Amino acid sequence: MKKNILIDLYKIKDYHSGLGEFSFNFHQNISQKYKYEFNISFLVPSTYKLQNSELISNIIHSNWKNRYFPNGNTGYDIWHSLHQFPSHFPNKKTSHILTIHDLNFLKEKNHSKALKYKKRLQKNIDRADIITCISKFTKSEVEQHMDIRNKELQVIHNGVHLSRHDIPKNNGKPFFFSIGVFKSRKNFDKIVEMMQYFPNHKLILAGNNETALGQKIRSIIQSKNLENNIILTGQIGAKKKYEYYQNCEAFLFPSEAEGFGLPVIEAMLCGKPVFISKACSLPEIAGDKAFYWDSLNATDMAHVVRTKLKLFHSDSIRMSDVIQQHAQQYNWEKCIDSYVQLYR
Repeated sequence: MKKNILIDLYKIKDYHSGLGEFSFNFHQNISQKYKYEFNISFLVPSTYKLQNSELISNIIHSNWKNRYFPNGNTGYDIWHSLHQFPSHFPNKKTSHILTIHDLNFLKEKNHSKALKYKKRLQKNIDRADIITCISKFTKSEVEQHMDIRNKELQVIHNGVHLSRHDIPKNNGKPFFFSIGVFKSRKNFDKIVEMMQYFPNHKLILAGNNETALGQKIRSIIQSKNLENNIILTGQIGAKKKYEYYQNCEAFLFPSEAEGFGLPVIEAMLCGKPVFISKACSLPEIAGDKAFYWDSLNATDMAHVVRTKLKLFHSDSIRMSDVIQQHAQQYNWEKCIDSYVQLYR
């Protein structure tokens, strides 16, 4: 008899976030391969329409009943929350899998807010029967800061998929690329300051920049006369993202708050040299196939980029191939198969 499984895709509504992209790709991959083994239902926002919806057993739209009265969420053997702060829960008789992506709130929020988030996460951990983490780094953070009550934490690395498109080649200035949410610990302001040492390059920064960090970056651009070197694109689609990955000379990612580091692997799938910080999960995910900044001082960062790019270009075909091979281990087939083992 098939197991009835509900997978919470509520965060799919914001595709430009890491959680949104994770949810979208989770649905695409599990629907295609396991639709005959399980009766799979997907919880989605009230007005959201899933692509390839003919592949799934059922679509459950969010409403006030299934959100605020979990005792009514019956009929499932397993309920899988794809992120650590779900707004919907199963009834108490249903096995609950909770996937934790990061504890970034400990660094990004003030003490009072961080404490509230921590209490909320502890409550969710207490409810869960199985807990998964998307990296060993996240697992260590959970073990250090939370009471897991002797529950086993399993690490399942994210899958990464990069859509391929026909794109034009870059015939202008060489450029560096970065993408992400404009929050303080992403440190995009550091690479903007670094650009004063690369007058013949551009830096393309993608993501919603209508934030405090975005305002800080605009001030830096103006004060250092970098208007002709920095491009703030705002949020971009998959085709434009692929174009920037393929055409950039290098990918720059000085973030200190990552549970996994999706953009790093996307850039590596294009064989690009990647420059990252030594913080959070990034060394685990990128391994020795990335270049690292020891310091986020602009002068030091520029020296590393200049020196390591020279090394990369001295053997670019071989190094690019090695980088791509490393990134290919983070595929969705491996990721989904690991979760399915838990369902079984």
